[in-house]
Amino acid sequence: MEKLAWSHLLGNILILTVVTAVIVYSGLEIGDNGKVYKNDFITKYAIKAVPYSAFAFEGVAVVMPLREIVADQKNFMKLTSIVVTCICAMYIFFSEFSDLAYGSQENYTLILDALPSTGVITYCLKGLYTVNLFFSYPMMMTPAIDLIEGFIFNENEAQTPKRYWL
Repeated sequence: MEKLAWSHLLGNILILTVVTAVIVYSGLEIGDNGKVYKNDFITKYAIKAVPYSAFAFEGVAVVMPLREIVADQKNFMKLTSIVVTCICAMYIFFSEFSDLAYGSQENYTLILDALPSTGVITYCLKGLYTVNLFFSYPMMMTPAIDLIEGFIFNENEAQTPKRYWL
């Protein structure tokens, strides 16, 4: 997993760039319109947030093995709790702020669809978001692949061509 750390870092930088740009566009939208949309906190679509919330924490499988290799294992859970709390706060802030700027987003697949559709910056942001998938996918899938390989193959067996290519 150490070999994939650079790609994960790059993916995080790309996502932070996109999130920052969307927040700036949302602020500009509020400033230009001079109004904010007020929606109900719980709507008939609120149940759709449950799968997304579960997906947000799928990275825990990547975080927990790190506890064994960090220097300060005693404070690892404290740091993990702080990071998860900050991520939750960021999710809430981002969604509420963009909801205030653009109103109900049930017509958008991604919040990037609410940005100016013909702008060069919008195309660049969508491209960065797509590139992020290529950089973050290997890091997120490594624990799952290792787990599946552990069930299929015996660790004590010598490596065979079949095992190498599967």
